Amino acid sequence: MGKKVALITPPSHSHRTSEENLGVGYLAAVLRKEGNFVTIIDGWLLDLGIQEIVDQVKSLKSVDLIGISCYISSISDVSELIREIRGAGLVVPIVAGGYGPTFHPEDFLSVGCTYVLRGEAEQSILELLNAITDPSFPITEVEGLVYKSGTGEPLSNRKATPKQNLDTLPFPSRDSVQATINLKNPIHISTSRGCTANCLFCSVVSFDRQMKQTTLWRSRTIPNFVEEIYRLYNEFGTDCFKIVDDSFIEPPRNVEWVQELATELQKRNLTIKFRTQVRADRLNPDLVAALANVGWFATSIGVESGSVTALKRMNKSAVPSDNINALTILQSHSIYVQMGMILFDPYTTLLELQENLAFLKSLDWVVTKGIFTEMYASEGTPFSKKLASQGLVIDSRHGNYQYRIESNRVELVYRALKAWHKSHASTYDHAINPISAPKTLPMLGYAEYHEICLQLYKLDLEFFGEVLYFVDCSDQVIDDFVADRILVSVPIYNRILQSVLDLDAKYGLSYSTEPNPFL
Repeated sequence: MGKKVALITPPSHSHRTSEENLGVGYLAAVLRKEGNFVTIIDGWLLDLGIQEIVDQVKSLKSVDLIGISCYISSISDVSELIREIRGAGLVVPIVAGGYGPTFHPEDFLSVGCTYVLRGEAEQSILELLNAITDPSFPITEVEGLVYKSGTGEPLSNRKATPKQNLDTLPFPSRDSVQATINLKNPIHISTSRGCTANCLFCSVVSFDRQMKQTTLWRSRTIPNFVEEIYRLYNEFGTDCFKIVDDSFIEPPRNVEWVQELATELQKRNLTIKFRTQVRADRLNPDLVAALANVGWFATSIGVESGSVTALKRMNKSAVPSDNINALTILQSHSIYVQMGMILFDPYTTLLELQENLAFLKSLDWVVTKGIFTEMYASEGTPFSKKLASQGLVIDSRHGNYQYRIESNRVELVYRALKAWHKSHASTYDHAINPISAPKTLPMLGYAEYHEICLQLYKLDLEFFGEVLYFVDCSDQVIDDFVADRILVSVPIYNRILQSVLDLDAKYGLSYSTEPNPFL
């Protein structure tokens, strides 16, 4: 007989607009395939408060398992949610999963979770459900499980085994898809999992290491994921998709692969547009042209730096010439690019900052998340371990280590750019959201928002240049200089924000987020 499961995404204190939780969709699908009854409660996408979520759980009458998908930044919401669930008299096992619980299992056990599942959980959640409802299935056999012993000590089972053949997974459940469409969000699609890069700061690689991983990157076949797109198109009329792969282009994906994709789309009379995430060193002119012809219109790309020394320190596989070549090709095919940059880490030099300013000035059309960017040190990554071993950690916030910058002059630039970006971050995040999220817009709409993004980019580069000149040449107190520049900029950013609001009204977009917690 099927079990009853509630899968919850708690509300998020984020500067990002809410999006579909594809991970929960996959878990619901595998549970339902085995005959279980699953209710998805998406507090983030549906803008539900804690009490509203608890009321929905209570309305289910009896539940065998509650699953919570979350980040470390939402642990306070998870704590409150569990308190309210227990306060309502619900005695039911609660398991947490996702990046936060994978890297911080003991923290989530400490706020009341019965269990934590680390890594991909499609198989292990079935095992957990069996273990808590069938005494003959030992809890010690649930892969990837972390839980407390009878004496309160955390115990960890063997690592989970991820699905190697992704085609064997059922298509994810889409219970909240109408809310996604109403928010003018693209539908999320996963065509692969993992990444073959080994960037020092990346949580994706560290996440994969929490599993018995035999292949760093796994792909669905073209007929399999195009069939999912076809069903979504027919059922919901959507033709705009966000491919959420950590690295969309990995071998053997090449021009021939794209041609096969084009053939499959044509067979089903599908005309789509889609956004991706790619690596610069995977792109070439023929590949970009082929992808543009099948609907590729936007991407994020982790360039990170225009400095050879900084890229080497990050363990990036690309060099500045790779990045420039990739970006030039993308521009020639009118692909909107959200370019990831990392200006600061503990070892950043003033020369590297000067190299990056010149690099950024050569790219007058990309979209960035703002001029202040630092390397996040998420616990569990090689970068965080390096910081800890060198005694550079000064604090930990939202699961990220805070660290010292070795150069005093670089520290001055760091403070200046952070204060500058923080003063108008909400406007910046709002303006780039329709392209970076992205939203489902006519192509003219993207062009109009893009023009505003470039205004912000230009202002950032002007300030960046002024700060570098200041640090080299001026005896004035830099904090006073920054405060004056921010004050002068207020009317400019107010006008830009009004332009964004006008476009939101024109295209029916809403924007409801919280300040960036990392600032």
